[in-house]
Amino acid sequence: MNLGGRYMKKRKAKLMIALVAAAMVIGSCPNSVYASETGEDIVINSGEDEVEGADQIPEEQNFIDIEDENTDTENKGRTDEAADIQEDYAPYEAVDYVEDEASSTEEQEELQENVQYLANAAISGEWVQEENGLWWYRHADGSFTISDWEYIDGEWFYFDHYGWMQTGWIQLEGKWYYLKNWGAMATGWMVIDDEYFYFQSDGIMVTGWLQLDGKWYYLKNWGAMAKGWLQVEDNYYYFSDSGIMATGWLKYEGKWYYLKSWGGMVKGWFQLENKWYYFYDSGIMAVGWVQLEDKWYYFYASGAMATGWVHLGVNDYYFYSSGVMAIGWEHIGANYYYFETTGVMAANQWKKIGDAWYYFYSTGVMATGWVDVGGKTYYCKSTGVRVSGTYQVEGIPYYFSSDGVLDMGQSVVNYAMQFIGNPYVWGGESLTNGCDCSGFTMKVFEKFGIKIPRTSGEQRSSGTAVGSLSAARPGDLLCYDGHVGIYIGNGEMVNASNSAPFPDGGIKLTPANYRTIITIRRLV
Repeated sequence: MNLGGRYMKKRKAKLMIALVAAAMVIGSCPNSVYASETGEDIVINSGEDEVEGADQIPEEQNFIDIEDENTDTENKGRTDEAADIQEDYAPYEAVDYVEDEASSTEEQEELQENVQYLANAAISGEWVQEENGLWWYRHADGSFTISDWEYIDGEWFYFDHYGWMQTGWIQLEGKWYYLKNWGAMATGWMVIDDEYFYFQSDGIMVTGWLQLDGKWYYLKNWGAMAKGWLQVEDNYYYFSDSGIMATGWLKYEGKWYYLKSWGGMVKGWFQLENKWYYFYDSGIMAVGWVQLEDKWYYFYASGAMATGWVHLGVNDYYFYSSGVMAIGWEHIGANYYYFETTGVMAANQWKKIGDAWYYFYSTGVMATGWVDVGGKTYYCKSTGVRVSGTYQVEGIPYYFSSDGVLDMGQSVVNYAMQFIGNPYVWGGESLTNGCDCSGFTMKVFEKFGIKIPRTSGEQRSSGTAVGSLSAARPGDLLCYDGHVGIYIGNGEMVNASNSAPFPDGGIKLTPANYRTIITIRRLV
């Protein structure tokens, strides 16, 4: 056997001694079983479930990847599958040897050179199983490999410092390998003790990030493939039952999560397709009411943050473009609205805010001007404040009770009394330049939208009758024979009395009982 070069010149004698010794040891084992002796193929049953290639890993389960995004490889420590090595090249040119205490360093160097030569040459031979059940591989020249890899029939095997074929886990130079039950070095996916492991084409077990066919996997520090939730550094990731890293929307145990394009679980605020979402520190997507820093937000069942008007149950709410729920006064569009501290919009009600009263329609719009509620009339300023007492509207001094209800009778009186001192003119209808009694009453009531006949006799039939003066109210019409006036209360009336100069005549106050009252009519 030509070992060649410096080795043959310097180590020939020691090598021959080692080979002869090995042959003698092997030949002295009477119970050795050789494949050539039996004529039968050696069958070694495998205890592992082997998966040849990434395309045969388990099918994905319970994984929702709604959004198809490009994989983001930034900020991720990962181990890509190494390039395939040539079949005639051992996984490691330099390996760890378990040195025999009796062996010198020089002998180990000789043995290492010899073993590597044998492995690279792929010398033919046969498998031998000893009585102890262990296997070794005898070369045609009787030699055998120790403490190194050997490529046999298309697969790599590792032999310890005694030459026995190894199975199971081995560690060489800090790297882990797995040898199947029949000794072959594992590559690709392997199921070991119900967990998946991945081995590069050189047999090295992968840990950390792994990308295969555009999919990302994570192998824990002991090599097992990650499934479910896993924290890697400061981020959380989710891996399906097949080990594939999830991206996009994920529904887990009835809750929604979102994983970024590079797999990191989203926490806090996140914008997606022009919509805002909020995810708790647990990664769960927020739905419904959420309070953040004393501000309230509402998220639809889809997780999208609400903005603008939102109707929930029987109530209405308003949310700014920032998503914050409105409270207090809000000017929206051309109208004013008021929202309780709970966010509920005030509607269809009187509401006292500060020291003032306001009315809000069913739409929530703050009322201004005349307001009819429950058959009563009120007036609210342009600011929305409800008035009380005497308040001029378009030059008319209306009167409102303390609770804001319009007293039309008193308002008629207030309006009529502002013309006291103006002249009496028979047949006249001017409240300022002169009028007679029926012209005065007709024009006063006309101002309030109430039409009555021109003459005093005809006015006796207007409105409804009041039984007596004691039952009369301000604003009632007092009818006499050939005369009319407006009752102002306290037994007095305002009327256009006669043509004498004021205060003897003209528009003035006169006792209601100065003559016999024929009828009292209520027009307001």
